[in-house]
Amino acid sequence: MRRKFRVFLEGDFVETWDGEIYDVKGFVHPPGKVIAFVKYVPSKEADRFRHGVGYRRVYDLEERFRYLQEVKPQYLVFDEVFGRVMAEIPLDDIKEHYLPEARLQSLRRRKILDRVERCALDFAKKVKEMSGIPWLNMGVSGSILLNTHNEASDIDLVVYGKESCLKAYSILLAMRKKGLTREYEDALLEKLYKVRSKENPVSFELFKILESRKVLEGVYNGREYFIRMLKKIEEVGEAYGDKKYRRIGEARIRGGVVNDDEAIFTPCRYIVKLEKPIHNIKHITVTSFRGRFTEIVRVGEVLEAYGVLEEVSSHKEVCHQLIVGDTKGSFLRPYLLA
Repeated sequence: MRRKFRVFLEGDFVETWDGEIYDVKGFVHPPGKVIAFVKYVPSKEADRFRHGVGYRRVYDLEERFRYLQEVKPQYLVFDEVFGRVMAEIPLDDIKEHYLPEARLQSLRRRKILDRVERCALDFAKKVKEMSGIPWLNMGVSGSILLNTHNEASDIDLVVYGKESCLKAYSILLAMRKKGLTREYEDALLEKLYKVRSKENPVSFELFKILESRKVLEGVYNGREYFIRMLKKIEEVGEAYGDKKYRRIGEARIRGGVVNDDEAIFTPCRYIVKLEKPIHNIKHITVTSFRGRFTEIVRVGEVLEAYGVLEEVSSHKEVCHQLIVGDTKGSFLRPYLLA
């Protein structure tokens, strides 16, 4: 009999029976499978340890695809709904499903925590108490969730539900103004730029400006953090097959941002009125599942982006979106600041 799992959400991780650890992508998954990308693999060249097993982290998207092509080619399938090759893990291959909300509750119950765990719990507690959101609408992800963290690890928090996300975001703005958190500076900013500019090239000057806008990431009590805002599955309102996605090709666009209501969520979305229509498209939704593109442009600004143009069809309508973050060299930025 197949095991039953809680619905798979962004921020979750799954472990296969042979010890590989994958991070879940998105909210919409095919029947009997979960869309996820390899993150950690057992290795003699380990850079972290867990339950006595050494693991190596698989970093960028290109390396992840290469690993799957070489080791688990059966997981790479062309998905007719998404119109592209996806990494899809059969549920029968999953040994464990790691839940951010369960890990945070575990930290709350434990009396002895290490410094990283204590910092994460303290941060979550401050956000929860100042915003009034329920504990069950919060979680801790990343290396803390998997218990692969070390003294240099950052904090990855998750907030669930639109209402809770909006309340928490308001508090994060207030915390930044009070100096309870701070933006990346100096050496941390340069380190982050070296990593991100490899996939999404922008100038350091622009990168610094864009990062200064963000409160979903920064530094808390001397430790880097990122907070992922997720709608609940019933708020997403899409099941596998409700929409069909067709790749048109890579495209570079520019236009005015007319709606940024979902700029803080994962996936983040910006509705743009194009300066020059492409394929007779006048309005487009720029979408990214990468946290680095949250909070990056605002209503009234001109957005410039490069990514994959898709047609999205359902029984109600046909529209278009530009996916940013899945293609080498893709970017999303305010044009007048570029």
